[in-house]
Amino acid sequence: SVLTSAEALRDAERKRHRPTPPPLVGPEGVPEHPHRPSAADEHASASWEHGFITRLQSGVKARLGEAWLRSKFTLVTREVVEQCLDQRRAQSEPTFLSSVNQASKKLRAALSSRANAFAASCNALAVKEPRLAWSADMGSGRSSDGVTAANDPDLLRTELRRLKLAEGMDQEQAEACFECVDSQTTTEASIQTLLALLPEAEGGLKIIAVGLLHRSDKVRVHARNILRRIEANPELANEAQSLNQMFLTLL
Repeated sequence: SVLTSAEALRDAERKRHRPTPPPLVGPEGVPEHPHRPSAADEHASASWEHGFITRLQSGVKARLGEAWLRSKFTLVTREVVEQCLDQRRAQSEPTFLSSVNQASKKLRAALSSRANAFAASCNALAVKEPRLAWSADMGSGRSSDGVTAANDPDLLRTELRRLKLAEGMDQEQAEACFECVDSQTTTEASIQTLLALLPEAEGGLKIIAVGLLHRSDKVRVHARNILRRIEANPELANEAQSLNQMFLTLL
């Protein structure tokens, strides 16, 4: 039909003018082909998919509900986007993915083909870092205790991701990381962004709470500051209260 022909012409025109996404880089800064996953990654992907479908089927049989089912797909989609943002970060900081813990390596391998395909698409160019960022007017200004609030949600997302991915982070790195998160979460809007970036289904505030057990005094102080700030907010206190009682006794 004429309509179908017109749509085909428009689609062809969009493809001709589609911007080229930046090249992907691997953990060592070596360019990767977006459509050639390794045999190991293909095996990991197939194994993960089988486990994922099995868990979904178990949830359906247990009648956990549509919300539970949607949350599982949301977490997967979120991880794919996060991996794309990790690749972008690695272009400016080659060591960002040089030391990834074993659990994260397995998930990255399982979703690598999806992440690479997404990163190579025009859709990835529309993704800003991070997706859940507070606006400039909400994140700027001063907090209730007079501390000037930083306004760099990109930096907050990067440091939280670093905490999640890192394998054997040394004391100096841990101190810098927790100090940054502490300085970036001095307003209610920025704390809400922190909570959005750390969904309960992925462990929530546990990644911050473990800092209370760190050997460094600085890390413990920064972790305590972050959690106390959350606990002091009546609307957000439940997030902190959901932590293990062991962590709560250290606040």
